[in-house]
Amino acid sequence: MYGNYQNTAANGSGAAANAAGWGSNGVTAGISTVNGALGTGNFTIGRGSTAHAMADLIHRESANTGVTASARTEVQLQFTVAGAYTFQLRSDNAPSGAALG
Repeated sequence: MYGNYQNTAANGSGAAANAAGWGSNGVTAGISTVNGALGTGNFTIGRGSTAHAMADLIHRESANTGVTASARTEVQLQFTVAGAYTFQLRSDNAPSGAALG
């Protein structure tokens, strides 16, 4: 089975994630359950976990669940008022460089 699945649980997205400031992604700690063709796995998600970290947790149990995962970051900017805008593009990758923008 293939699909485009997103973490829409309270501990992974929503208003808290959208309102998070720089250095915080809004992910709260919790338990996520993955049901696969081979079985079920429960994963402890830490506060501030990245999508990459969550995908790694899923991969560690893929032999038991049959589920694999990948992660990528996307953003959709929507400007509702005409005018000039400024934003900074940042990353938490090491080594840390100056913000773009």
